[in-house]
Amino acid sequence: MKNDASKPYHMNSISELHRILELPKPEHPLISVINFEDIKCYSDEALRSVSYNFYCIALKRGFEGKMKYGQHYYDFDEGVMTFFLPNQIVSTEIVSDLKLSGWWLVVHPDFLLNYPLSKTIKEYGYFICCK
Repeated sequence: MKNDASKPYHMNSISELHRILELPKPEHPLISVINFEDIKCYSDEALRSVSYNFYCIALKRGFEGKMKYGQHYYDFDEGVMTFFLPNQIVSTEIVSDLKLSGWWLVVHPDFLLNYPLSKTIKEYGYFICCK
């Protein structure tokens, strides 16, 4: 994958995420639940800094490294639950040969249209921490 290392890679769709992580195509184009054990360790430098065009909620175990979102680095060696709004930039420093487990829910904003949640989700504190 080619990407200017100084710019975050922008992940446009859930299908693109599945393709890059070498996962089967998602069963639905706007929502997916990913088992971290199914992801092959992806060490491409272009993905060290990324933004997603969808909401991400993840519960991970076995993550050894640091994540940066907003202006701060966070140490998640004991496990982590993360929440990202669309288009937030997330940077990682990962120890190689991870044995990552857990689940990752990705939801495109269009999936939430016409539901009250689409109007209030940005107000939830766990998404706000990164502004």
